[in-house]
Amino acid sequence: MNAVKFKAFFLPILILWGAFPASGQVDTLLKASQPKAEEIEKKAPELSQQLTKWKAETEVDLQELEVFFQQQDSATQEATETKYLNRRRIYEQTLSEISKHVLILEEQKEAAEALIKAQENAKKGEEFDHLPPYSILLLDELREKREVLLGKQASNRSSTEILKTTLNELLEESKQTGEKVASLQATKDLDAEAKWALQSAKAKQRLLFIRASMIQALIAKLDSVLSSHQIDLGAVSQQIKQIGNQFLFSKEDLLRIQTDIENREKQFAKELSEVLKRQRKASQENSLRVGELSKLKASTKEAAPEILMAELHVETNSLQIASLESISESLDDLRQIESIISEAYEARFALFHAKKEEEKVTAINSLKTLSRRLTSWQVVTHNELSAISADVGKQQSRLATVPSEDPQILLLNRQLSSLLEKQVFLQRVNQSLIGNIRILSHWLKELDAEEKIQWHQSLKKSGIELWSGVKKLWNFPLKKYEKTIEEDGVKVTQTHSVSLGLIITALLLFSIAYFLLSRISKRVQRILVERKLVGENQARTIRTWVMMILSFLLALLTLNWLSIPLTIFAFLAGALAIGLGFGAQTIIKNFISGILLLVERNVRVGDIVEVDGTKGTVSEINIRSSILKGFNGVEYLIPNSFFLENRVTNWTLNSRQLRCDMQINLPSYIPVKFATETLKETVERHGLILDTPLPLVLFSSFTETVHGYTLLFWIELNERTNRDSIESEIRMMIQKRMSEYSLE
Repeated sequence: MNAVKFKAFFLPILILWGAFPASGQVDTLLKASQPKAEEIEKKAPELSQQLTKWKAETEVDLQELEVFFQQQDSATQEATETKYLNRRRIYEQTLSEISKHVLILEEQKEAAEALIKAQENAKKGEEFDHLPPYSILLLDELREKREVLLGKQASNRSSTEILKTTLNELLEESKQTGEKVASLQATKDLDAEAKWALQSAKAKQRLLFIRASMIQALIAKLDSVLSSHQIDLGAVSQQIKQIGNQFLFSKEDLLRIQTDIENREKQFAKELSEVLKRQRKASQENSLRVGELSKLKASTKEAAPEILMAELHVETNSLQIASLESISESLDDLRQIESIISEAYEARFALFHAKKEEEKVTAINSLKTLSRRLTSWQVVTHNELSAISADVGKQQSRLATVPSEDPQILLLNRQLSSLLEKQVFLQRVNQSLIGNIRILSHWLKELDAEEKIQWHQSLKKSGIELWSGVKKLWNFPLKKYEKTIEEDGVKVTQTHSVSLGLIITALLLFSIAYFLLSRISKRVQRILVERKLVGENQARTIRTWVMMILSFLLALLTLNWLSIPLTIFAFLAGALAIGLGFGAQTIIKNFISGILLLVERNVRVGDIVEVDGTKGTVSEINIRSSILKGFNGVEYLIPNSFFLENRVTNWTLNSRQLRCDMQINLPSYIPVKFATETLKETVERHGLILDTPLPLVLFSSFTETVHGYTLLFWIELNERTNRDSIESEIRMMIQKRMSEYSLE
């Protein structure tokens, strides 16, 4: 017996331990701890007692609510009717949910007992009562049973997933209601309206807990049923595997099939006879009704009520006759389907015993033709079902508009019954077609599989195993965590797991979102630069840091959307901290230094600085390092920590104005006063020299042949100014002026 994994919720522990238990997985159903029937029988009374207690309390609350509302005057009743009806609905729903919960607990117990019985049967094993070869009918029966079990499993799994989603929503809603209750209880001196709100919130919270408990029990029941089906499926699969190719299709098997088909055809013929009798009776009655209607119309000129009722009688009888005709056609269809299936088995028998290739081809073509006929037939029947469903819907809508005391209601109900009976027989035909199409399709698939070569089968099997392995790896739980809420001392705890696939999904979503944000940020950066709101370098720096912040927020949003708690990364955070402590100190230091630079703004993009003997303009401040563009065009990568640990000269920290000291030596024969005025005038004439502060000329030194002067002037450091270029231009202007003086 193959090991089967399952998940089960042990609801009785809710009362004993004050919490909804987490779902668990075990290696096998045969060896692992399972919910014992005797354990459920022992715990269920305590849960039932709690439900009985809640039921009694709710009934008392409902009675008190009715008395309280009846004691109010008419004006107060009218003002509070909405709140009264809401509270009353909560109490009535609570009583209804408790009744359902009790029934589900019984079903849960029965499902657990059935699971234990299935386990015991699996331990014993089911051996065939005779040796091979086995009848092909036995193989068909086992295969059909397997298909049914697979269908039930798929349906139950789908229901379980829906219930789990609903349970999570209920738990979240109950948590919010609990917070509201706690908030109201913490408020002192509640007024009447607040007290009413508090009692309503408590009643709603109890209702939500009962619903959550009931859904938990349903999930536990479905888990037991799924496990039972898995055991049965394993047993059936083992029997099919045991049969293998050791089966035969004997003449006795074919005769048995044909006998069964003949018996079903006789049953259909019997049903058809009864329908034809009803049809004749309905036709006779309709003839009488038509005659009565003609007499009424002849004797009454206006549309009297008697005429309307007579017309409705005729309409009802006509509809019944049409429905009976459709039913007789459906029964005839069922007989024809049985004839087709008889032909299909004969073709299969011929194929099984065929010795020549031509005989096999003929039999296979016959099966394909019959399968196509049934498929086309099923399409037509499906369309007829859709039409009759629409007619039923119209009739039900028509009935909804007629008062119950109206005499027409009986005839309209007869019409609805006729339509429903017609629908039932069409459904029988449709189900017969679907079942037989599935059987023929299975036969044809077997034939196709037999024609494939062995290596293709091995490749397909390997692919299935690979996909199964990928799915297991995808669903492999990396970390488990619990969500717990509490109300009236009762805790609901649910265990969730974070799988490898969920982590990969988170990374994929993060990557896609990051790519989109990156494209958007580049577009915004380009717009800001084109509109000259910021410079190119400043825009690049802003984008770098904004993307870092958005990446952090995006990671949090992705984890929250996928319900992945940050606590599961605690072990990664510890390992990361150790790694950072030993190998990433410099990176962290520069990262923090970059943040400090942005916060303190002692060094900004566009500033002209000198650090560690390197001069230039700061073009970018990135996460780890900053880019310093020298005056010679060379770009230097300066670690951010250098700006904090070394001596840094910022020429443009508080002001972009810079005073320049320029030494000028002139011949001693030039008068000092003339030289001073000429130098000042020359400096003031330069367009890039600031007017404030005013330029100043100092007579700094002299010898017998040379007089020395110092020019003090201010310039503004920006992209247009260059100190060396300005000083060169001033020297050329002075040289020209002094040459003119010499010529004079």
